[in-house]
Amino acid sequence: MMLYSLGSNGNYQLGLKHEEDISKPEKVNFPEQPKRIACGGNHTLILDQNGHLWACGDNRKLQCCQTFDDVIVDELINNLKPLKSDYIHEFQIANRKQWSMVAAGWEFSVLVGKDRRTVWTCGAGPHGELGQGEVGGSSLTKIMIPYLNQNEIILDISSSVKHWICVTNQGNVYGCGDGRKGQLGPVVPKMTNKVQFLAKVEHAHKVCCGLQFSAFLQETGRVSILGGDRWNLSEECMRWQDNNPKLSSLIVDISSNWSTLSLLDSNGRIYAFGRGDRAQKAHTVQNNAQTIAGGSEHNIVQTKSMEAYIYGWNEHGNAFNEDRQDVYQAKNLRLPGAVTYVAAGYATTWIATENE
Repeated sequence: MMLYSLGSNGNYQLGLKHEEDISKPEKVNFPEQPKRIACGGNHTLILDQNGHLWACGDNRKLQCCQTFDDVIVDELINNLKPLKSDYIHEFQIANRKQWSMVAAGWEFSVLVGKDRRTVWTCGAGPHGELGQGEVGGSSLTKIMIPYLNQNEIILDISSSVKHWICVTNQGNVYGCGDGRKGQLGPVVPKMTNKVQFLAKVEHAHKVCCGLQFSAFLQETGRVSILGGDRWNLSEECMRWQDNNPKLSSLIVDISSNWSTLSLLDSNGRIYAFGRGDRAQKAHTVQNNAQTIAGGSEHNIVQTKSMEAYIYGWNEHGNAFNEDRQDVYQAKNLRLPGAVTYVAAGYATTWIATENE
């Protein structure tokens, strides 16, 4: 496996030792196949296939998920030390626990325990993002979701700049943070620094968060949205679903930018709603998409032929244009080896491939 990154790197968030923005993929020193990559404003978290969490980038607010135990000797992780540095230049294992899911916001991180019932947060939460009450910042701390019943587990979690949300196997939606634009639903008109029950979305199994909205994919292919009034995102998506029920029933995945929501159907087609001023909706990969990952305002697509295409906002080179111009025609990264995973963050892009 090879892992590549490109884009914004002023805080070492690409895991490349140096801090230069780059517009061409560089190899990252990472030994495992990523299960999930979560990108914060200037930090990056990788959950590997064994459930171990790796971190790099800005750690000044403790957002890289460390605990302050003494040196730990473990059969799998030898001589693990707390991540005390302000900046983590290369990926290091962040703690000795095992995790099932990970999400990241501007200066905070959210982890779901191996049991898929406990949630831990760390970093800075000026808008209540940590869910720890009146706490401005914190190292990795367990928080309770008091509403979970004994048969309830978390299916998915997502975060944006100032809020995060999770959805359970019973269709219950929980979250905290900034709710001023409706992204936490009518239960939270402003903000909450405690995890709240937000909504019931029957048969929801996937959630993604934009800057001012939260979207849920149901097993029927229906997409439900909290917030999204700005740029007519919610109205545009709802109208398309109502007018195209057969196409809507084929939706198998969703992804979000700060201001755009993308839907992927089982035939490999992408439909996008919301803002489009930075090429966020300018995909030209038709009938061949297998996975789509949304960053701040750019997208990367893994195709059924195991290639990676990218388009959208490109100020930091994150969309593979050296001239920093936005990418309106999806570009093939043409990496050696079959693409096995793609992810995108705050002007960063990540691609895992099989060894060539």
